[in-house]
Amino acid sequence: MTGGVSAAVGLVCWVAAFLMWTVGRRHAAMLIVALVIAGTVGLLGSPAGSWLRLAVGYLDRLTASATSWLTGVVVVGLVGVIALYIVVMHLWHRSISVKTLIASVIAPAAITSVPGVIGSAGTTAVQAIASGVGMVVTAAFGIH
Repeated sequence: MTGGVSAAVGLVCWVAAFLMWTVGRRHAAMLIVALVIAGTVGLLGSPAGSWLRLAVGYLDRLTASATSWLTGVVVVGLVGVIALYIVVMHLWHRSISVKTLIASVIAPAAITSVPGVIGSAGTTAVQAIASGVGMVVTAAFGIH
């Protein structure tokens, strides 16, 4: 039940962001990025997100015998850090583009897919950001 609600909220955020980007002529671009991130986190909270994390964990364990146990953490973590850097820099310079939106989808997905303790810490941070966005949105609608 919770996974279904999480996925539904994620899809609503993505649809709202898409409509604001296309029909709304990119008005409130920073809000669009926040909606994309919140939508991604919502979808990651669904069963599809847990399947994604299981697949990444399986691939990490599979390659750990040939490489090192840190390979999954480094590769997936590096992708997440690069995507997060792109989002932050584009928001800082107010130059939001399709590249920013793609990085907004990749960053939470990569950070929450990092296996181990580092991944748990990253997941907690991403959930905190999504909760903050959720509180701001509900406050904007007068919901307490």
